[in-house]
Amino acid sequence: MKEEAFKFRIQDFLAYLFPGTIMILAVAAFLSLSPFRNVVVDIPLNLTTGLLLIACAYFAGISLSSLMAIVEKYFEKFFGLTNPIHSLQLEGFEDDVMKAFNEIFGDHGVWDCNHFYLARALMRERMPSCAAEIERQDSLRQIRRNSVLPVLFLGLAGVLAGAKTAITGHDITFVVWGAILVLVSILIAGLVTNTLVKNGMYGNRKREVREVCSGLLAYYHHEKNQLKTNR
Repeated sequence: MKEEAFKFRIQDFLAYLFPGTIMILAVAAFLSLSPFRNVVVDIPLNLTTGLLLIACAYFAGISLSSLMAIVEKYFEKFFGLTNPIHSLQLEGFEDDVMKAFNEIFGDHGVWDCNHFYLARALMRERMPSCAAEIERQDSLRQIRRNSVLPVLFLGLAGVLAGAKTAITGHDITFVVWGAILVLVSILIAGLVTNTLVKNGMYGNRKREVREVCSGLLAYYHHEKNQLKTNR
């Protein structure tokens, strides 16, 4: 078996582990507010539990990634965003990029997601330095995208905790602190979600497409100059 047959990237592992860990914390917060809070309290703190929680966090991260693939379009619609892979992201060089693509792959109409996938595959095969930056942007996007739902669940847990404090409190102090917790939870969850969506689901993808377009144009001109030199 060739060494290249299977490549494990630590970025892929972390893109599932971190969001999954946040999600487990959110679930633990919900349980602590429910009649089942003893389930969290009674969990032993040892190496075996730690390894089990890591495995659970990784699985939760994979599940979150699959779920986000379904609901991602709704977040984009809510924030008024469009998927950057459907358009060229190298302002001022759009015609040059299309010319380069058509010279390499043939004319397949206006730029869409299939053009992006083909160009990205070429970069991974022929432009390793450019491919490293492309994969970095993709990994950052995955981590941020997969963290959206856990952050929302943590915010919801904060809202419930604040509401419970205000309702079950014995005096006005509990009501005030409960109301503050509710407002802070909504504000922070909203701001973080906005940042994750715009910088993660959109921003990193846009930068990834930009690197693909730049690499494609650089590769085309390099090969063109090499051909002239060899004549």
